[in-house]
Amino acid sequence: MHLIKQTGPHCLVTSAAMILDTSPEILHEEIGMHGIEIWWMPDHLRGIHIQEIQDCCMRRRHCIYPIEKNPHLCPEGDFEPKSIWTGNLKGKLLNAIACKRAILITPNHAVAWDGSDVYDPKGFIKSFDDYEIQEAWVLGQI
Repeated sequence: MHLIKQTGPHCLVTSAAMILDTSPEILHEEIGMHGIEIWWMPDHLRGIHIQEIQDCCMRRRHCIYPIEKNPHLCPEGDFEPKSIWTGNLKGKLLNAIACKRAILITPNHAVAWDGSDVYDPKGFIKSFDDYEIQEAWVLGQI
C-alpha cells in the first residue's frame, strides 16, 4: 500500500483509494461527486457515505465489512445499551484486523490500515495505538 495525502476534506475516499491501490480521483469519478456540495444551509457539506465506497469496492470484486470496537445490545424501550465485550476492546479489534487491509474510522477522521500500520491521509504513517478507532471496514474479496 502507498501513502496518499488527501487534498481537501476527503479522508474517507483517500483511505479507500489506499486500500484499493487506486487514486482518489478515480473513486470520485466512480461515485459521481466529491462530497463537497452543500446539502444543508448555510455551509454543511454532503460528504461521502461508506456505502458509496462499498460500491467502488464491488466494482473491483471486493467488499468491505464492518467490525465494531465496542458493539452494544439493547431491547426496545427505555433501556441503556450494554456492551457485548469485556476486557481489552482495542486489543480485540486489533486482533480482528491484523494482516488485513481496512478503513479505520475515528470520531472525526478516516485512515487506511495495511494490516500492521495506519496510513493517515493527512500525510504520515503511524501506529494503531495513535488513534481512537471506533470501527473498521475490512477489505475482502467476493
